[in-house]
Amino acid sequence: MSFRLLSSDSHSDAPMDVYMANVPKKYHDGIPHMETDTDGKQYLMVKGQRLLTLEPFKNGRPGGPWQEVRAGEGGGDWEPEKRLAALDRDNVDGEVLQGGATWALFNPDPALQMAIAKVWNDWAIDAYGPYKSRLNPSATLPHGDIAAACKEVERLAGMGYTNLQMPINPVERPYRKADYDPLWAVLQETNMTVNLHIRSGTRKSTPYSAGRVYNYCVDCTDGIVTATDLCSTGVLERFPGLKFVFLEVGGGWAAWLMHTMDGIYHAHPETSYELKKLPSEYMLQSIYCSIMMDTVALRNFNDYPNLVFSTDRPHPEGTWPESQRLVGKQLEGMGLTPAQVDAFTFGNCEKLYGFPSEAPTTEELLKV
Repeated sequence: MSFRLLSSDSHSDAPMDVYMANVPKKYHDGIPHMETDTDGKQYLMVKGQRLLTLEPFKNGRPGGPWQEVRAGEGGGDWEPEKRLAALDRDNVDGEVLQGGATWALFNPDPALQMAIAKVWNDWAIDAYGPYKSRLNPSATLPHGDIAAACKEVERLAGMGYTNLQMPINPVERPYRKADYDPLWAVLQETNMTVNLHIRSGTRKSTPYSAGRVYNYCVDCTDGIVTATDLCSTGVLERFPGLKFVFLEVGGGWAAWLMHTMDGIYHAHPETSYELKKLPSEYMLQSIYCSIMMDTVALRNFNDYPNLVFSTDRPHPEGTWPESQRLVGKQLEGMGLTPAQVDAFTFGNCEKLYGFPSEAPTTEELLKV
């Protein structure tokens, strides 16, 4: 069986020389660079923070189902022609391109964040705008200066963006704070979908000594933290038009979280925010989870249907270039209706990001 697939989370970035040429020189130390640490390994660094290790995966190591297709393919080429060819190979109609300049959000300086983010925002719409029906870029929005963020959202909407990325866990100022209300208002007014991606923001990196399994799973808990913050403190009551998509933190926790939030709300009403609806209702109203390989989330689809698919290309835990087979494998025995399958594989993504109901062919797009 062939599915119509849209990816809510694929990755791209501008070439580094684009940043060096367009970011003011006083902020150049906030642009990622390689360093060899005392352990002899190379890391991508920004002002002393390790973003990721640049050590290659060990050859020949047996992988689980997420590593069934990995042979050094799927590099993160930014060129539209190469990305369209990769979509065609995977039989995927379109992708949202996350990740541009989000490394800047690790730096606490709001002015530096915005200067770097604007370079990506300008470059990405120029590079992918003609192909947006299949290559839909996500803008990067720093939140340190709320007034500047509001102004940037209005600019992005005028440029044709349908979505943007903010930090998943702004520990220095949680999203429940009233300071954000002007920003939520303009995001709601412009109908901009907000992406919250794993490991984004000024949150300190998890320790590399603990290993990737620990790091990944601990970072996924930011989804629970921020979803609870948005759903239980009145943010989504005041701004019902907001839409948030949690990226790369799974979705198997979503049904559990709805059940738990409601249980605590009933058990401790005197110490909870007073809400007009249950926290779970706000979650169903406004919170979506992007998943790659997550049969736990799919088994709970009837309780939490706000799932969107992603290939996560080019990351090694993603599904490219066998997304069709791996989606089919996950759906086996789930008992989902055709309408539910369509909502997961493309329908929810189509509505959130403004993809057309029928994607043009690569040949048609390259004639633009």
